[in-house]
Amino acid sequence: MALDFSGIREQADSGARKVFFSLSLKAWLLVALFVFCFLLIVFFQLQGLIASLLLILAFILLLIFLKPRPSLQQQMDLIVQQSKEAEKRFLKHLIDEHTFSQIRLENEKKLIGIEAALKREQNPQSLLDLESSELDVRKRHKLKELLLEKDQAVLELEIAKQRYYKHRLDEKFFQEISSEKQKRLVELDTLISELYKLEAKEIMQDTERRLKQAGVKQDSEGVDETMQPSRRRRLKRH
Repeated sequence: MALDFSGIREQADSGARKVFFSLSLKAWLLVALFVFCFLLIVFFQLQGLIASLLLILAFILLLIFLKPRPSLQQQMDLIVQQSKEAEKRFLKHLIDEHTFSQIRLENEKKLIGIEAALKREQNPQSLLDLESSELDVRKRHKLKELLLEKDQAVLELEIAKQRYYKHRLDEKFFQEISSEKQKRLVELDTLISELYKLEAKEIMQDTERRLKQAGVKQDSEGVDETMQPSRRRRLKRH
């Protein structure tokens, strides 16, 4: 019986391509940065200490730029550990109830935000086709940002409800988070509608201007045509 390794081969090729492009990107950045520094040294005839300092600075900047950032799951694990540490301190009477409550609330907000971001990564939803809209590039970019933020807020609100129904979030925190997200959704909907209204207003003004110009032209032509017979009558009378 023949075995089908096509799926495994595709996954392996995909992983290899990701690793290759990741490594090649870092390598190209490293080469480009050192070439740029070398050209600066040659062009400005920098020597000795200044050239060495420039290369060291370039290397430090590259290390900072390529420093790996913690993943969303790592951030979530860190926040969970912070919440556990805060609970230990509260039980030992090292922090008061108000401080502990604030820490819990802030951590719950962060966890909900990270969980929403993870969901969006796993199930990316296609937004509206903004390329075919009448909005210019700057407004399309702004509208895309607003729609993404709205999608994030809706996901966070849904996750907060799920946590509340599963008794992982108490009613006080749920009400506060829900109220905050609902207010933000109202603000985002207002900004989105105003952006569309502004674009529609500009289109309407341009249309009215064109219609007005066309109307003035037609009126002037109409006046000329109506004036010609009257002039002929006057000439006949004379």
